[in-house]
Amino acid sequence: MQILNKSLPVISCALVIFFAIASPLLSQNQQRVQLWLDYDPTYPMGKWTFDLEIAPHVGLGESRWSELSVTPNWEYSVTGWLDLSGGLALTYTHQTEDFDSFELNPYVEIKPYWYTKHGIRGIKLVDYLRFEYRAQYTFHDKEKNNSARIRNRIQAQIPINKGSMFLDRAWYAIVDVEAFYNAEDLQERFSSRQRFRIGAGYRHSNAWRYQVIYTLQRARNTIEEHFTTTDSIFRFRVIHFF
Repeated sequence: MQILNKSLPVISCALVIFFAIASPLLSQNQQRVQLWLDYDPTYPMGKWTFDLEIAPHVGLGESRWSELSVTPNWEYSVTGWLDLSGGLALTYTHQTEDFDSFELNPYVEIKPYWYTKHGIRGIKLVDYLRFEYRAQYTFHDKEKNNSARIRNRIQAQIPINKGSMFLDRAWYAIVDVEAFYNAEDLQERFSSRQRFRIGAGYRHSNAWRYQVIYTLQRARNTIEEHFTTTDSIFRFRVIHFF
């Protein structure tokens, strides 16, 4: 109960900031709803960790689309405050009735992180800095396009009922913001995104962990245009450690 009382002011402040950002975005004319379901089997091997994210995504409402992404990822723990990772995302997207695409997306990522208390206790602050190369093939036009982009996501994970998120039966809050910097836009349903996320995680055991996250996403068609759409994304994630 003492941990919960200490976490409440931080979580309340994060909620106020999130909804202050969200209110004007939700008032925009064009809005869409997406549902993301992720299963992430994970295999730790000392300083190395391998995971394989399997992620079907669907767009609901009038602007329907669907996507399946499979991403093998290797992560290496360099120090107690820095991880390095790399992987290859393979994504098939049914964007419209006559426009489907397939994308290969190799990437490397740097992930420095800090705890507000000694060891692995307290609030965890993480900066995910990723460089991606994107190779896209569109089936309708039989075109190949290439691009690159940088993604930067800053995240806070806040323990709720325990002093550490690495204890069984631990609940924690998730708050982050992410920006995308595209060298060149590919043919896709709105790119150059900004994302604001808030959610909760639960560590049932060392083997099973769950996350429920709401994402507010802003998107535009090209680099020059203003942000024209706001997406509400509901993501349900299962992380399975072997």
